Amino acid sequence: MLNLENLSKIMERELTAKELERIMYFEEAAKDPIVINKANSISHEGDYFGPIMAACRKRAELSQEKLALMLNYSTSKIAKIETNNQPVKMDFLMEWSKCTNSPDFALGMMYGKIGLIAMMNKLKSEGYKVVIKR
Repeated sequence: MLNLENLSKIMERELTAKELERIMYFEEAAKDPIVINKANSISHEGDYFGPIMAACRKRAELSQEKLALMLNYSTSKIAKIETNNQPVKMDFLMEWSKCTNSPDFALGMMYGKIGLIAMMNKLKSEGYKVVIKR
């Protein structure tokens, strides 16, 4: 079960006030029936991972090149992940969350469709684009 204590352990540090604020957004979003109704309209959850991951990277002010170095991946692999052309495993998603300081992303993944919608809405409210290409 993912909770704040476990999330701090995953991130290997104490969460900042801004990160806690982002996480509290999910706590509220999970209770919001409007978000739940929107979430039920997602047909391909996997289509949302890459664009959300790209927005989190940009929010952390990281280039694909810098993030690739941090994760010990090639820049082309990062680009493929962000365009949903490369599948990723959960351990990679957790490392991505650490490097981009996005514990809200890790938590959002655990909420499934509701979390994906909440994450997109939060990033959009912060001024980041989440473009889903099909």
